[in-house]
Amino acid sequence: MAERDNVTLRGEVETQTDAVQFRVINRPTLSGVPAAPNRPMLLALVLFAGIGAGAGAAFALGHLQTSFPTAAKLERASGLPVIGSISQMLSSEAREERRRKLKLFYTGSFALVGVFALLIVAEFVQRGITA
Repeated sequence: MAERDNVTLRGEVETQTDAVQFRVINRPTLSGVPAAPNRPMLLALVLFAGIGAGAGAAFALGHLQTSFPTAAKLERASGLPVIGSISQMLSSEAREERRRKLKLFYTGSFALVGVFALLIVAEFVQRGITA
């Protein structure tokens, strides 16, 4: 008797579940564009933040130095009269060293912008492949 009730109940459950049918109306899709963050904007913000931090650090180091560019600034800072000043004389080796450092600075700056451009291109290529 119990087995017959179980079979009857199982048959009722199967007929109830057969009544529910699922149909896919729209196929699921995967967007090629990430929801967040906006990566090109984030890369640009990181670039500008890095440049700003570097400029700020250079500015701070320039103000922390204990040298004075003009005799008038030394006079204002010390409150004493300045009789004379000695200008900086650069040897040919020192000028060549400055030129080399300036070339390194320009190379590093162009490399930074080049890496930024490479990352932006890679981001858009990746978006194009996944889209």
